[in-house]
Amino acid sequence: MKILTLNTTTNSQAKVSFQKELNSLLKRGRYEQMMETRNKSDQSTVYGYTDNKGVAHLLIIVNSDAEMSLLVMRGNLTHEDLEKIAK
Repeated sequence: MKILTLNTTTNSQAKVSFQKELNSLLKRGRYEQMMETRNKSDQSTVYGYTDNKGVAHLLIIVNSDAEMSLLVMRGNLTHEDLEKIAK
């Protein structure tokens, strides 16, 4: 697992640039949106895919006014494991 957190303001250049690169990656890649949650203070989105060797790849993006976090997970996860993580 890898975690990247940016402590930023809502429209900071770093956050806007990072979001743009992340959106580009998601459009080019095989990731599918699995779940999205929203509340007053943040938004979380889970993307994933399983490669041809059966290895699961997950991206979890948590976005709030004060920070943005990206969690990257890769491993031998079953569909049931992915559902538990998404909850």
